[in-house]
Amino acid sequence: MNERDEVNMWSGGALEYLGTIVKSSSVFYKVRCTKCGEIFTRERRGIRDRNTRCPSCYKPKNKGYLRKLERAEFAQLEKSKSKICVICGKTFYSSDERRKTCSHDCATILKKSNAGLKRFRHKGGDVVDYGITLKRVFDRDKGICWICGKRCDFNDVRYTSKGIKYCGDTHPVKDHVIPLSAGGDESWENVRLACWRCNRDKSDAIVDVAETERGARLVVSERCGKKDGSIPIAQLSLNGELVREYGSISEASRDTGIPVCQISAARLGRQKTAHGFLWRAVGTEVRNA
Repeated sequence: MNERDEVNMWSGGALEYLGTIVKSSSVFYKVRCTKCGEIFTRERRGIRDRNTRCPSCYKPKNKGYLRKLERAEFAQLEKSKSKICVICGKTFYSSDERRKTCSHDCATILKKSNAGLKRFRHKGGDVVDYGITLKRVFDRDKGICWICGKRCDFNDVRYTSKGIKYCGDTHPVKDHVIPLSAGGDESWENVRLACWRCNRDKSDAIVDVAETERGARLVVSERCGKKDGSIPIAQLSLNGELVREYGSISEASRDTGIPVCQISAARLGRQKTAHGFLWRAVGTEVRNA
């Protein structure tokens, strides 16, 4: 009896003989399933022991094995999905739903841009472009501060004996025309290059820069050029009664011991009260809830 007849007899006609393979003194038969056409190999003594189950046709009753097959199929489907890199815009394929970049370089850029936007995203802001970095903004604006018109310098830094880095007045930084706290977004239209000193003086104000007849740059702010700490502030009780007026937020902080950031947040409405008091700019009406 030849191999073809043996396979036909032992499998009951379920397998079709295609060839013989010898591996390390073991004989394997290359066979085809007559039901689905799947081609696979099976050891000769296995077929003689009636091990003729096709891997494609056989449906095991073990639920754990079935779930494993389903997860493998799901992984293959995920790998076939295409995604667009949020940094460079290239198309790539990945089974990880959280992955947003196509390469390690793009992932590094995304990590650096995310460092300054955690607070912004926590407030529910819509980040338009993740690829905005200080180096890219510096190259686009040719190293010129959009407020004072002077050139920025990356080398304007100093280090203390403990290795702490301090930026000089001309060190470049990213500045938002409409601050993130005022509803601005992280887009190329809203981001400009500024020197460290102008960015510090601007704070979270909305400013407008214009050229005068003499060539000087004029900065007009919604807060009349004043920093947040120098705004006249009124301390009110929870009933809206005036407790005391201060010439600036900084003065109120020194007298009451309440941090400037908390008083400023209460004035802007980011939080209702600061240490049990309402804080409003002088001349602003208070609406009781």
